[in-house]
Amino acid sequence: MRWFGDRRSAKEPPEAPPRSLDERLAAWDPDTSEPEVGFELCETLLTHVAVGLEGAAIRRVDEEVELRGRAGEVPVRLRIYVVDPEVRLALRLPHEAGRLSLRRDPAAIPAAAAPDDELADDAPLRLFVARGVFLHGDRAALAEGLETLSRIAPRTREALLTELDALEVELLEVAGDSLEVELAPPLPKIAAPVERLRRLIALARGFASALPVAAAPTPALAARARCRYCGTSFPLALRHACPNCGAPHAT
Repeated sequence: MRWFGDRRSAKEPPEAPPRSLDERLAAWDPDTSEPEVGFELCETLLTHVAVGLEGAAIRRVDEEVELRGRAGEVPVRLRIYVVDPEVRLALRLPHEAGRLSLRRDPAAIPAAAAPDDELADDAPLRLFVARGVFLHGDRAALAEGLETLSRIAPRTREALLTELDALEVELLEVAGDSLEVELAPPLPKIAAPVERLRRLIALARGFASALPVAAAPTPALAARARCRYCGTSFPLALRHACPNCGAPHAT
């Protein structure tokens, strides 16, 4: 039987459904796209991230898009550099909280035990506080960072360090009443970016809430150990097993 008026074969193929924000961000190449494309994508992303922040405002500042607002009582500033799409977050703490510089770099985990002379006073230091996460700097900076980190309740500290690793945070720094965080992956490489950036704000707010008022400076670096299996250096004040391979410290 012939069906008159059936012109489906003559129709144009249906248009592809619009791509999601996640798909558009993943396909975005800052090197080949017009800058305006990047600005619009970042503004749309931050519009979604801003849900739940008080007084949220988004603006363009030179080569970046910036979100400002308040997470509870904590002022928040989230910046995305459009030309080289890095994500950076800054919070203003309600009090002076000391100094702390945490880096995450899984490639820095020692592959084998290092020579004992790396424990010399003038050697560059890394003190691992979680798998792939370490304090870094000279002895004075490590002593102050360790003192700051040790003032966080142990269970809260472990939860925050676990989340820092899960979010692929490259750097978290506390200096007085400011806290700054940088993500390792560039924005187009971040999976589920809206959720990731909201969790990043929650992580920073968690550190802000957990850090008490700064205590008096610690004059010397507290006792540390070196794992006899993988060579990781770690502070005994925080843990008694290697944070990278899990081997217990031999007393």
